[in-house]
Amino acid sequence: MFEESAKSGNLEAQRQLALCHRDGFGVAQDFEEAIRLLRGIANSGDSDARVELGLVYQERGMGKDSEEAVQLFRAAADEGNAFGTVQLGGCYKHGVGVQKDEKEAVRLFTLAAEEGYAEGQWELGVCYRDGICVQQDWAEAVRLFRLASDAGLWAASVGLGMCYLDGTGVEKCPEEAVLLFKKVSDLGSNDGRVGLGVCLLNGWGIEQNCDEAALLFRAAADDGHGEGQSFLGDCYMNGQGVERNIEEAIRLYTMSAENDGMYAMLQLGLLYMDGFLIEKDVEKAAEMLEKSAALGCKEAMVELGKMCKVGLGVDRTPKKHLIYSKEQHAVKA
Repeated sequence: MFEESAKSGNLEAQRQLALCHRDGFGVAQDFEEAIRLLRGIANSGDSDARVELGLVYQERGMGKDSEEAVQLFRAAADEGNAFGTVQLGGCYKHGVGVQKDEKEAVRLFTLAAEEGYAEGQWELGVCYRDGICVQQDWAEAVRLFRLASDAGLWAASVGLGMCYLDGTGVEKCPEEAVLLFKKVSDLGSNDGRVGLGVCLLNGWGIEQNCDEAALLFRAAADDGHGEGQSFLGDCYMNGQGVERNIEEAIRLYTMSAENDGMYAMLQLGLLYMDGFLIEKDVEKAAEMLEKSAALGCKEAMVELGKMCKVGLGVDRTPKKHLIYSKEQHAVKA
């Protein structure tokens, strides 16, 4: 659709064609062609194209692609491009292509947020929510999430919905959470579908409807969404909204775990440890629980604390034992 216009020199058509090649949408995925097209646009002085080119390098992930992406993001940021500023901040936050520096990430997110850029507001809000190089401030996180949500950023709407659901930084109001989740779910957000599904499953802010919850989880799962796969697995495990099917639950947990779903890893770890529904495998249980714990799952840390105490399937080094035991004590408290 874009090829003829792109050949005639239409830069926007070239950009869209490059993104099609990047994503394999309507054409075979071809990073080299995407890079060629975006580099041509970037060389014409288009700052956004520099950022998009950097994102392609990041996705390709070959050799020094991450460092090349950082250079492109920095060039765009230096020109005052908020899109590039946020992407550069993300590199510093996660240590991708540059030495990890969360303080610099916060500085960059702040610059973008002060320009009214929704992605910057969202990222800075996450820093305030999680206390990343700033004093944890839920009220400030909510303020920033609301600004980004009002600008149409789906992730911010879901984040704001979670605040209303839990009553963090704002008065608890599950009904408002449902409205936010539904708004972005209807637009195609998988995070929104999962958030709304959880509310329906539990009757939070809306009448309980397990069948509808399972449908929402399935829509997200079919799109490769890790949490959607995990929650749909729970539905099959417990027979909520679907007929109970242990094999299907385990299949979905496994898919979610492959997508870094920490709760699915937790569930698999517990299943391997118990040995009731699948063959007992202590080493596999420890592997799943350690991966889940590394992603921040406190429940997995508690279970590992128990295993560490007796040296069951895990390393009993004092350091690990102390870390997991402390987390176990904190959760109990």
